Amino acid sequence: MARYQSRVNELPRIRREAIEEAQATGMTQAEIAKRLGVSRGRVGQLASAGPRPSARSSARTWLRSRSAASTRWGRLLTSSPAK
Repeated sequence: MARYQSRVNELPRIRREAIEEAQATGMTQAEIAKRLGVSRGRVGQLASAGPRPSARSSARTWLRSRSAASTRWGRLLTSSPAK
């Protein structure tokens, strides 16, 4: 159970880093929202949740090293928009 709780606690940081990486490549919150199939306001909430990543951390490297949940976020942000 502790292992699952640990993963749940990591999700806000994973989401935040994925969104920050997408914004760093030039995507707006509206574009990210469209790809994820959520509102722009929800993207703003996700981006502000969780601890701020360190200046030296790379979201892409972080996402590659995470579990299937983080990989899903990375794929959502780099795939075609939701219908």
